[in-house]
Amino acid sequence: MSLYIKRVRLSDIWDNGITNIVIYNYFREILTQSIGYDILLQNFGGGFIVFSKINTFVISGARAFAVTVEADISRGIPDFEVVGLGSEAVREARKRVRAAIVNQGFSFPQSRVVLNLAPADIRKHGTSLDLPIAIGILSSAGVLPVYAAEKFSIIGELSLSGVIRPVKGIFSMVACGVKNGVKNFIVPYDNAEEAALAEGAAVYPVKSLAEAVRLL
Repeated sequence: MSLYIKRVRLSDIWDNGITNIVIYNYFREILTQSIGYDILLQNFGGGFIVFSKINTFVISGARAFAVTVEADISRGIPDFEVVGLGSEAVREARKRVRAAIVNQGFSFPQSRVVLNLAPADIRKHGTSLDLPIAIGILSSAGVLPVYAAEKFSIIGELSLSGVIRPVKGIFSMVACGVKNGVKNFIVPYDNAEEAALAEGAAVYPVKSLAEAVRLL
C-alpha cells in the first residue's frame, strides 16, 4: 500500500484554527510511527513542529529551581545549539549528549537541533541537564512519544558512553520538585538513596540513557 502525504505548512495549520501544541505533536508522532522521521521532515520541512518539553531542576548557588528543556528539531543544515544562559559545563553538554545518544544505539538527528533552557534569564550550572537534554532530543526525533516524560522530572549527567553519572545537590532538586507538585523523578542510580530522602518523591533510578528510554 502506498502512502501519500499532502505537504502542510505551519501557516496552513494556524489558518485552520488549530493552535494547541499537543495537537501538533500528536499529529507528528502518528506520522513518525507510520512513515519514519526522515520522510516526515522531507515532506513537512521546517514548517512542521518537531518539539518537546522536559522538566528538570538545577542548583544555582544554595538553592534549586525548576528548568524546562525545550527541544526543537527542524529541517536545515545540521546544527546543535543550546540557548538559555547555560554555563560552560552546560554548553559542553552538546558533545556529551551527541556521543551518548549514538553510543547507546540511537541516531542523532541530521537536522537543525535547538535546545532552550527556560527560564532564559537565569544562568544554569552543572551537568545535571545532560539527561533531560538527551531525552528531549529523542522525544522530538520520534524515538519516544512526546507525552512520555510529561509526568517526570529528569536529572542526570551523561558519560560519552551513555552511562548516567551521579550529580551534586540531588536532594535539594528533588525536594524542590516535591514542593512544587512534582511526584516522579528519574535520577542517576548512584543518587537514588539520597533522592529518596525527599518525602513524597517517587524515585526511578537509571544507569544508562537506554534504560531511561525504556522506562519512559
